[in-house]
Amino acid sequence: MSSKKYEYYTELLETEYYPFLISKGIRVDDFWSMTILEMDRLVKFYHDEELNRLRLDANIAYRTAGMVGQAFGGKLKPFDTYFPNLMDKENANEDAKIKRTMINLANKNKK
Repeated sequence: MSSKKYEYYTELLETEYYPFLISKGIRVDDFWSMTILEMDRLVKFYHDEELNRLRLDANIAYRTAGMVGQAFGGKLKPFDTYFPNLMDKENANEDAKIKRTMINLANKNKK
């Protein structure tokens, strides 16, 4: 939402809230039956949700970069070191295979 000041609520509704909430899947009848307070809360909810998604994406990118760096240095640790309690016993062999592949690729690219 922009920080523009509106003289009337209808301007805010028509130029900011309506297109935003409709793009999020709110039905037109539902939009026009909401109060301004309900719309404000819903817009805040969607913004908070987007911010949380961006934080999660940044966290994933950061962890990935660290793991790639460790793979290039030949010091990649087991999966459950980075993500405790997510690996079950059945996938342990797959983890070792992925680790070997990443280290092999890193060593291949060093040459």
